[in-house]
Amino acid sequence: MEFNDAFMMFFCGTLAHAVGIRLFSLWSKKAVYKTTYVSSLAILRMAEGFAKDVMLAAAEDDERDIETTFQIWRSVALNSLNSVLPDMAWKANCIHDWDKAMRSITKLENQRRDRDAS
Repeated sequence: MEFNDAFMMFFCGTLAHAVGIRLFSLWSKKAVYKTTYVSSLAILRMAEGFAKDVMLAAAEDDERDIETTFQIWRSVALNSLNSVLPDMAWKANCIHDWDKAMRSITKLENQRRDRDAS
């Protein structure tokens, strides 16, 4: 196969892929942002739980000090996540409260569990 033939096949495949995902609505910027944002929140929740368990097991500090530390960490983590979003419209709609974010994650997990059970 010559280079020109290989290039045309690659280019046509790329073009067909781009048209296909838009034609069948398999890709949207909003869906990608939402999936990434929700997955990032779930990872932050998992990291918080693991780190809190380790800190409490070490029991070197007062539990109140540990909770204060994690309140600061939650705020920094959520603000850092929100600041890396490139789209201004999406930044305006993101979650700014840790408790609301965790309730949203729990709700989505419950919906997924119910859907999988059906």
